[in-house]
Amino acid sequence: MTDLTLHFPARRAVDRGAPSRNPLPMLLMAAAFVSGCSSGSSPAVAVNPPPTTTPPPTTTPPPPTALKTDTAFSLYEAAWMQASLTASALEHATLYYRVWTTDTCVFGSGSMLAALDGGPVTAGPLPAGSHTFEVTFRDCFVDGLVGISLNGTASAVYTSADLSDLTAMVSTSSMRGTGLAFSSGLSDVTAKGSGTWRQVNTGEGFTTTTYEPTTGSTLINNLTGHSLTFLGGTYSSGQTPPPSGSSASVQQDFANLKVAIDGTEYVLDGSLQSVYGFVGNQGRHTGEIRITSNGALVARVFGDTDGGFRIDVLSDLVPF
Repeated sequence: MTDLTLHFPARRAVDRGAPSRNPLPMLLMAAAFVSGCSSGSSPAVAVNPPPTTTPPPTTTPPPPTALKTDTAFSLYEAAWMQASLTASALEHATLYYRVWTTDTCVFGSGSMLAALDGGPVTAGPLPAGSHTFEVTFRDCFVDGLVGISLNGTASAVYTSADLSDLTAMVSTSSMRGTGLAFSSGLSDVTAKGSGTWRQVNTGEGFTTTTYEPTTGSTLINNLTGHSLTFLGGTYSSGQTPPPSGSSASVQQDFANLKVAIDGTEYVLDGSLQSVYGFVGNQGRHTGEIRITSNGALVARVFGDTDGGFRIDVLSDLVPF
């Protein structure tokens, strides 16, 4: 059994561009950004190295334990990454349903071109009612905190009376995203397919987003070439009122979410509640998400007795 315990620092996101509207990616990316800055180091560069005829050493592959752990993290993160990419017209091209640009993206990167019902649209609020909103991203940074970049076209056929409860059929033939990963190695992925995306305003500025991927939709790990296929179920994430002294609270729910990697099926079920402090404070996590295959428990993501974010890998997993 692989036992991995992680404690993620929380940080307020600095708005240096158009942040993701989904609360989970913003909070997780902020934590990942802080962690990356504190632990990373620049590689040493040799100056005028002496000549040698010895061939350079080959790269040692990660041990099986690391591969299993990363696959478990990938299974955990795949659903919200798929939702984020297929629904990128609503998730990343708008901020509270206001189109934030129709030209240059964050830091002067790439471009984002939007259309409403087949015609041009200007930066501003989307209309209520029933409409088709399509966006093409070209090397576009959509998040100024950690630099999430998108390439591709996505559409959302949505219906909403007043935008407080919006349901959309979202789809993309190919949407590539980099910089989305938080815990896993899915730093470069491509989503293909569609799904039903619903976001409800639950009051006090909080929202809950539910995503049901269409069977056959895929998420491709561009670094390995492996593909994950969605076979049913739902995933949701939502903000809840944080306890006193905390900055944010997010709950994730997996309901019979079925996926397959190279013919091996996995099912994710359960809930995880994450409460984040302010700068310098640790997040606390409660609940459990169970990952099963053929009815057997193979991994679980949960909050331990001290509130730390933890993952146990109980069986071999197919690499992704």
